[in-house]
Amino acid sequence: MRFSRLAQAAAGTVVALGALAGTGTASAAQGAVPAGSVSAVCGESYHVVVPGGEAQYTVNCGSSITRVSGWIKDTAADGRCVRMKVWWPDRQGYTYSAKACEKGQVEHFDLGGRTNDEPPTAYLHTVG
Repeated sequence: MRFSRLAQAAAGTVVALGALAGTGTASAAQGAVPAGSVSAVCGESYHVVVPGGEAQYTVNCGSSITRVSGWIKDTAADGRCVRMKVWWPDRQGYTYSAKACEKGQVEHFDLGGRTNDEPPTAYLHTVG
């Protein structure tokens, strides 16, 4: 009986990961993924790529405080910048990282906010 429950749990995890990977938003610690938003999961790391930029970051949670920290990199000489923004549902607002604006420029960030039931959503995007 114990093996059966373990097998069911493992199968459920594979299905859940497959569904997440199929959305095109991002999957944790599995290489570069398409552009989009990532609903933050405590303890997970992400590598996100958009045209002109990439980011690597980790989500850390404490007692009602969540931190999204890592780096962004501008990967194109196109006159545009990249930056992270994080939506905090509890305060209905964003926090933003510094911009990386020249090809090869890397900026580190550490964005934090209070969370109750809803996780924050992190975005890597280009700006003019």
